[in-house]
Amino acid sequence: MLSELEEEAAECVRRAAEFKMKADKASLPSDRELFLALEQHWLVLAQGYEVEINKARARLGEKPTQHQQQTQSKIEA
Repeated sequence: MLSELEEEAAECVRRAAEFKMKADKASLPSDRELFLALEQHWLVLAQGYEVEINKARARLGEKPTQHQQQTQSKIEA
């Protein structure tokens, strides 16, 4: 279960990065705004997964993995 949630969170972070790159390359301000909004959408979704991962880890008495810490750092950046 945790690995599935971690994979989903990582996918959200990857998608956010894609939209950030698109925003950086956009020539129209309206496109840039749209891509940045989509980036934020994916980051918020990733953050939601991270909350659920943290809850599950707490229930299991586990500490965050290095992967989870890296994903959390990307979300907070």
